[in-house]
Amino acid sequence: MPQTNKKRVYWIIGSVGIGGVMLVMLFLLLGVALMGMLVASSEATYKGTPLGHVEQLDVPLPLLTVFLRAENGFVSWSQLAAIVKVNTDFGRHPAVNEGVGFSGLPDFLWEQFHRDGDGDGAMDPDNPEDAIFSLAATVSHWQGSFDDALRSLRLGEDEIAKIVDVEAKYRSALIRVDGWLWPLIGHTTVSSSYGLRSDPFTEETAFHDGIDLPAPVGTPVLAIRDGFVTAASLNYGGYGHYIRIDHQNGVDSFYGHLSVIGVEAGQFVYTGQMIGAVGSTGRSTGPHLHLGMTEHGQSVDPMEKWIP
Repeated sequence: MPQTNKKRVYWIIGSVGIGGVMLVMLFLLLGVALMGMLVASSEATYKGTPLGHVEQLDVPLPLLTVFLRAENGFVSWSQLAAIVKVNTDFGRHPAVNEGVGFSGLPDFLWEQFHRDGDGDGAMDPDNPEDAIFSLAATVSHWQGSFDDALRSLRLGEDEIAKIVDVEAKYRSALIRVDGWLWPLIGHTTVSSSYGLRSDPFTEETAFHDGIDLPAPVGTPVLAIRDGFVTAASLNYGGYGHYIRIDHQNGVDSFYGHLSVIGVEAGQFVYTGQMIGAVGSTGRSTGPHLHLGMTEHGQSVDPMEKWIP
């Protein structure tokens, strides 16, 4: 250790005393133990915060945005996800149809429809993004005939029936209207609407610039549309932990009272990407997501985006 650093350490010990140093070390050990308890208390954690259980959707969250990006006019994200779930369980076991890679495309279909899903210049059937975009190209070849597409994958009737059932479950799990995605999976209750309301702290009439969506702490919060993160701030006034996204069409969305923030300012995010988790930070009476939106700088009611 350099002499300067040694002097600094000796000065700190001399200032706080041996007892003080031991107390600091004790707090550090307790912090490590507490973090270990948080991680051990849940199978899925996000930056040390246990994630709320999502019964309606067993698609791994990092893959959800890939499925959403790969859908097109002939195939939906839920169809793609259901095929991969039944065929390989998202790459956890070999394909039931003896196909190749993450999605289990038969060899001849992979050779015909392979795509570079992540833009890295390579096409690898074991790469989830390449595999999902290749599957989308394959299914799209059948011009909307999902049954024909499934049979082309060399799947048996039992697997096809399972895919149909799983696809229906996945389709109902996400609310999506005109490209706008509901930010929480399985939590659709609005506990406080946009506009004038009685302030829960003062009971005076006040303007509420968003909608409140109650959910357990740790429930994943999804980006409602592609865009650039313009703010990712801890303890941003009454909003608590706060994220703001510019959707590049004059519309911004912002997310308040988060327990954790999983993105950085300047980062591009895709629809369905997990950007944080529900919390109760800031001026909050309980765990919920505050979702707000502005259009050309003016506050608007987010619910208008989900009115078909």
